[in-house]
Amino acid sequence: MSSPIADMQKIVVTLSEANLTVDPGEFTQMRVTVTNRQETADRLLLEVEGIDVEWYGIPVPAVNLDPNGQAEEAINFRIQRTSENHAGAYPFLVRVRAMETGAIGVAQATLTVKSFSSLQLELNPKRGIATFFQPLNEFEVSLSNQGNQEEALSLYASDADDECAYEFEQEHISIKPGQTLQSPLLIRPKSIPVWGSGKLYGFTISARAASSSYATGNTHGQLERRSLISPLLGIFLALVAIGGSLTWYLWPRPLPALKIHSFTALNTQVPQGGSVTISWDVQPNFESLLIKRRQGDGPEITENIPSSPPPSAGSISVTPQGPQTTYTLEVRRKDGVTTKQIITIDVTIPPPSPKPSIAFFRAEPDKVHEGDTILLSWQSKGAVKLLLDPGNMSLPLYEQTRPLIADKDTIYTLRAIGSDEKVFVEKTVKVTVAPKDTCIAEISAFGTDKKKIYVGDKIKLLWQTRYAKSIRIDSDKGTVGESSRLSGNMEVPIPINEPITFTITVGDTSGKFVTHQLVVTPEQRPVPPPETQPNTEAGTNPSPTPTTDGKN
Repeated sequence: MSSPIADMQKIVVTLSEANLTVDPGEFTQMRVTVTNRQETADRLLLEVEGIDVEWYGIPVPAVNLDPNGQAEEAINFRIQRTSENHAGAYPFLVRVRAMETGAIGVAQATLTVKSFSSLQLELNPKRGIATFFQPLNEFEVSLSNQGNQEEALSLYASDADDECAYEFEQEHISIKPGQTLQSPLLIRPKSIPVWGSGKLYGFTISARAASSSYATGNTHGQLERRSLISPLLGIFLALVAIGGSLTWYLWPRPLPALKIHSFTALNTQVPQGGSVTISWDVQPNFESLLIKRRQGDGPEITENIPSSPPPSAGSISVTPQGPQTTYTLEVRRKDGVTTKQIITIDVTIPPPSPKPSIAFFRAEPDKVHEGDTILLSWQSKGAVKLLLDPGNMSLPLYEQTRPLIADKDTIYTLRAIGSDEKVFVEKTVKVTVAPKDTCIAEISAFGTDKKKIYVGDKIKLLWQTRYAKSIRIDSDKGTVGESSRLSGNMEVPIPINEPITFTITVGDTSGKFVTHQLVVTPEQRPVPPPETQPNTEAGTNPSPTPTTDGKN
C-alpha cells in the first residue's frame, strides 16, 4: 500500500512576494500560484486570514484544477487613506482549501502599511482683547491628527512684532491617529501703556511633529491691545478731572468698591488624579486674597498662591479630590468688608478595567513528527497584551492563530494580561514530538459489535484510533476493507464459521504503520429446549417439563 500524502503537501501555495508594502490610498497586487497535487480534480477556494477584509479583494476566489494542475490568481490590496488604518506591519495567511477533500494549503506573508501625517489646528476664539486691568486672554487650541500614526507634537506661538507673551498648558503633546485634543493657551501683551491708541497683533499657532519636519499644522488669531486711556478719552478725562478735583475736596471720599470680576476653572469635571487651572481677576484694591478648598463636608484648607502678595489677576494649578471639591475665592478690604465667589469641580472615578480571559487555547495536532508544522489557535477577551511561551513572544491582539515548527516536546503557555499588568490569566497546551522513523498513530480500541459470536453469525469490526491517516483491516481469509476515519465500524463480508484472525493496520502522515490483531473464535449455537406438549383431555392439566436437576 502506497504512503499517504499529508494534507499540507496536497495543496501547494506560492506567493509572488512574502513582504508587501502599500501606501494608503494606493493600489498594489500579489500573485498567488496554486498547485493541486491530489490524485483527483478539485475546486480550490482562495482565502485571506489575519487582516481587515476591506483591505483586499480577490477577483477570482475559486478555481477548478485537475490533478497536478496549476493556476495563478491575484489578490488586490487597497487601503483607504484614513486615520483608522494605522501604519505598521500586519502578518497574514493565504489559505487555499479543497472543497471536495478538505485539504488545505497555507502561505504566510506580511503587509506593511506606510505612514502618513496630516495635522489640523483650530483656535477658539479667533480674537481676544487685552486691557490694562485684564491683560491675560485665554484661548483654546484644538489639535486633530488625521494621519495614521501617533505623533509627538511641539506647540509654538509667535507674532511678527514679538510684542506678546505666550504660555501653553502643555507644550509637548502626544496624539493618536484620529484623536482630537484641546490645549489651553494664555496670551498677554508684554506691555500695555497707560496713554496711547489701541494696537492689533496677529499671531500664529504652530504644531510640529518630532518625527518629521514636514508634519506641521498652523492656525492664526488676533489680539487687540487697548491702552488704559485713549487720546480722545484723555481729553475727556482731563476735563472731568478739572471738575472732579473741585468736587473731590467738597465730597467725602468713599472707599473703593470691592469686586471679583471673574473666578473660573478650565474644566468643572476632571478624572481622578487630574489637575485643573483656576484663574481669578479681582479689583486691585484688596488687602488679602485667599483661595480655599473643601472636599465634601470636610474642613476648609487654604491653597498656596506662589506670589506674595497675590496678583489681582492670576491662576494656579490644583488637583481636586473625589467625588467633589469646592474652591472659594475670598477677597478682603482694609475696612473688613469681604466678598466671596465659589466654583465646584466634580471628580469622576474611572470604572475598573475588565479582567482578561482566554476562551480556549489548543494545538492542532498535539502530536506530530519532528519538523512538522502545528497550528496554535486561541480566543481571548479583555487583554491588552498577549504573550506566548516559550520565547516570551508578544502576539498581536487581532491574531488568533500561529503556525509553528515542532522539533521537540513542548508545553506552550498563552498569557493574557489586562490593563493592570498584575492581573493576567494563562492556559497551556502540550505538543508531543516523535522521531521521523516512529509511528505516531495509536490504536485505542479494536473489537466486535457482539459479546458472544456463534457459528454462522455476521459481525462488524469496531475501532478507535488517534493521529491516524489511513486504516486497513485484513484477515487470514482476505482483505476486509479500508477507511480514513479515526473511529468507525466495518462489516465482515463473510459469516464466521471457524476461528479467524483480523489485523488492523493504521498509518500516520509520514507513512509509518502500527498493527493490532484480533482473534475471533465462534461457538456452537446452543440447542433450544423441547417444547411442552399440552394434554388435550378435558379436566386434566399439562405436566411440567422437568429441569436438568430433576426438580419440577
